[in-house]
Amino acid sequence: VPQLDHDVTAFKSALVFSLTAPGIPFYYYGSEQEFAGGNDPQNREIMWNSFNTGSDIYKMTAAVNKARKAHSIWSHNLEERYVLDNVYAFSRGDFFVGLTNGGSVNVQPNAPWANGTVVCNIFYPTQDCQTIQNGKLNLVLNNGEAKIFIPKNSAYFEDPARSLNEFVTFINFSINKISGLRGFGVL
Repeated sequence: VPQLDHDVTAFKSALVFSLTAPGIPFYYYGSEQEFAGGNDPQNREIMWNSFNTGSDIYKMTAAVNKARKAHSIWSHNLEERYVLDNVYAFSRGDFFVGLTNGGSVNVQPNAPWANGTVVCNIFYPTQDCQTIQNGKLNLVLNNGEAKIFIPKNSAYFEDPARSLNEFVTFINFSINKISGLRGFGVL
């Protein structure tokens, strides 16, 4: 794994920051494959012989990119929500990022959502959800981890199969409507 004292959690946190901060994300070749790098010739491991879509960092990257797209974060300015030496939290629209550079923290940054909004961590959407109270998010980060919270009703959490079924139902309804109009001489 790339050189952060071989700390995968800290490396993932750095990647989350890179993918969610303003600007073009900087992502080194092979990062999502957890390549270790090293001296020549190991400095450029071969990716295409065994591209692993099951690696932890690959799945994390896919989740972050899907959430970025669902929330169009590039169209929102970064708003700092909590800043200390060991924790940094910001939002871009209704997309909230919490990061720590090590250790564990439990802080309550200002939330970008209204009271009563249910938000979930994209990495553990069934286990790490909460309801916003008093304008605060209860942010617990352990051992250098990163979290991204978005509203539970976000399109990000939609079941693609359900969306497809709704689309097919809509198309069938539209076809039936059009077919029915033919009988009235409209079409």
